[in-house]
Amino acid sequence: MRNKHTPGPWRTDELETRWEVFDRDDLIVATVYKDGGSKPIICDDEVAANAHLIGAAPDLLAACKLALSALASPKKIQKIQKILGANPYLLAPCKLVLSGMPSPEKIEKIQKILILMSAIRQAEGSPYGGSLAAYLEVLDGLA
Repeated sequence: MRNKHTPGPWRTDELETRWEVFDRDDLIVATVYKDGGSKPIICDDEVAANAHLIGAAPDLLAACKLALSALASPKKIQKIQKILGANPYLLAPCKLVLSGMPSPEKIEKIQKILILMSAIRQAEGSPYGGSLAAYLEVLDGLA
C-alpha cells in the first residue's frame, strides 16, 4: 500500500523567520514560524524542536511499524485490530477483562503494541490515533 504522506526522507532548514521542512525533492512539506504573529510566541528552542520532529515524521512512522512487527506477527496485529474494532479505547479493556486477567508481562506487551498502533494510526490519519491515556489507565488497573 502506498503511503498517503510525502515520502521521506525529510530535512529541516532554519531561515530568518521560520523553519521549513523539505522533502527529498526539495519541496516544502511544512513551515514552522518563529514569530507567532498575534499569538504568543513559543521559545526558539521549542520552535526548532517542533520543526525537527516534523522532519523526522517519515522515519518515526517507519520505526513504529518496524517495532510493531518485532513485537507481533502480522496475523497477531490483524487479530488485535479486529478485537479493537472501531474504537480501541472502549472495546479492548472489555475484551481483556472478559478473556481473563492477563499477566503483567502480557499487559506490558499489549501496551507497547497499542502505543505503536496508535502512533501509526495517528500518522496515517485514522480518527482513533493519538491519545492512549484513558486506555492505558484501564490497562494499568488490570496489572
